[in-house]
Amino acid sequence: MRTITEIGSDNYSCFAPLMPEVAPGDNVLMLGIIEEDKAAGALASLLENEVASIIALMVAEEDRRKGIGKELVDFFMNLAEHVGVEGVLAVYPEEKEDLNGFFDALGFWIEEGEPVYSIAMKDLFSSERVRKKLAAADRDSCRSLSSLSPGEKEQLTALLLEAGYSLQDQQDLGMDPDLSFTLFAQGRPQGVVIAGREEKDLFIHLLYDRKPTGPETPILLLAACLSEARELTYLERLVFVAGKGSVVSLAKNMADHPEMLKRENPVKKAVMPLLTARQRRRMEEDQAAAENTFGARESKEGEGSAFPVRRYRTTLGELMARPLYVKQKNAKLLARPLSALRPAEYKAFTAFAEACSHGGGGERVWDHSPDCSGVVERNGKPNSFLLVKLGSDGRVYMDDLYLKLGENRDFYELVLLSIRQLAGRLPESAPVYYVCRRAEGAKLVEHFYPGLDFEIME
Repeated sequence: MRTITEIGSDNYSCFAPLMPEVAPGDNVLMLGIIEEDKAAGALASLLENEVASIIALMVAEEDRRKGIGKELVDFFMNLAEHVGVEGVLAVYPEEKEDLNGFFDALGFWIEEGEPVYSIAMKDLFSSERVRKKLAAADRDSCRSLSSLSPGEKEQLTALLLEAGYSLQDQQDLGMDPDLSFTLFAQGRPQGVVIAGREEKDLFIHLLYDRKPTGPETPILLLAACLSEARELTYLERLVFVAGKGSVVSLAKNMADHPEMLKRENPVKKAVMPLLTARQRRRMEEDQAAAENTFGARESKEGEGSAFPVRRYRTTLGELMARPLYVKQKNAKLLARPLSALRPAEYKAFTAFAEACSHGGGGERVWDHSPDCSGVVERNGKPNSFLLVKLGSDGRVYMDDLYLKLGENRDFYELVLLSIRQLAGRLPESAPVYYVCRRAEGAKLVEHFYPGLDFEIME
């Protein structure tokens, strides 16, 4: 007989041989399967920011190929859906690629993350080469982002856009302006290092040199960053996120032994929106049958009257006090403000908006606030957008919404982006209106913001 049970302190010893590296604790949920009075399988998950991560899954060798792993994941998915978790990640080391097929069969899909390179701070600072670089660093030429004047910050924003980033992107990554530096020459920034702290880790997110002529500028920037970080004795690990630029080769240049920088890939994961493939298909079919397009649409002849436009009323302060914002205000977002798009990206966005038959593309976009309006891109292409208009009467209108089929999470990303941008520029008493032109849009607003009053627009 096979039974599923929650693993706790009272029965952990039974499952510990299967999963010795994980134990029950705060935000950690563990499930196990007992078959014939012995532990046959175990699953461990971590809940953070409304997202559940499957961090370990193990089946006893003699019990494999019996569907035990699938039964554990299915049970966990149903439990997560029942308690309202917004997403599930399956996180596992890169060398366990045999799990790709297992999770794929359960409706997950693979999303490759950027590789990261890490080194222990004690190993880094014990390097003779690093010590020499820190001692020789020209600190006067490197300026921390916290010390920049408004005009210099504008110049930095232009440099980041040139590198393919916006300042908002870096803030979303947890940028620390005291540990991030830019190097000025001839009155303008020539390079920038963006760093952030999270618990005991120091992250180097971006290292960019305007005109690479060798490692001089990037190493000066790294040295300035590390000199500041060295004062923070609690930091234990330095992590290089290998995105754009030659971050890794420069990191190795800083150390005596390149092998000290070990490649990790903790972000390789299978991602899914709490639905199996079959459930996703059924939902998409239901939504397609309901002609789910979140833009304004005129009803066809014989179709009956169109959805009466609803305008939901609230205030910025009320939105900021709701769990959707409170729990996620520091989370990294997929959404980007329209003002951060480069010319080619903006052109792709307007073409996408027009292709949606939404009427939001082209010149109408700039009737709205490009700082507070946003777009979500997936696989390098626009996927969803929300246009926000700041009225001359001090009101905020969240209007012109388009979401692709089944991408309700994009609504959540776009609204959070807008609230973040509005929070610093308007009083909390500022009125906010969600203008919903489709029934599905109204359902989303009522789901994320239950209890809002609305009026029917003529």
